Amino acid sequence: MTDNLCQDVRNQVMFYIDNELSEDKRIWLAGHINKCADCQEYICHEQDLKTKICEKLKDNYICRCDVQRLKESIKGKINEILSF
Repeated sequence: MTDNLCQDVRNQVMFYIDNELSEDKRIWLAGHINKCADCQEYICHEQDLKTKICEKLKDNYICRCDVQRLKESIKGKINEILSF
C-alpha cells in the first residue's frame, strides 16, 4: 500500500478502535487493515496500548466512554507521581 494511504489510516485508528467513525469510513478502514500487514500491526499495538492504559487506571468505563474524564484521570495520575 502507499505510504500516504497508510498514514491516513493511522490517523484514524483511534477513532476506529473507539467506534467513532461513520459506517462508510469504518468499512473503508477495515478493508485496508485487512489487506495491509503494517497497518494490522499498528492497530494491534494501539489496541494493546489502550488496554494497558485502561488497566492501569482501573476504570474501563472511562476508557470506553469519556475521553475528557480519561485525560483528567491521566493528568491526576501524573500529578500524583510528580508529587512524591
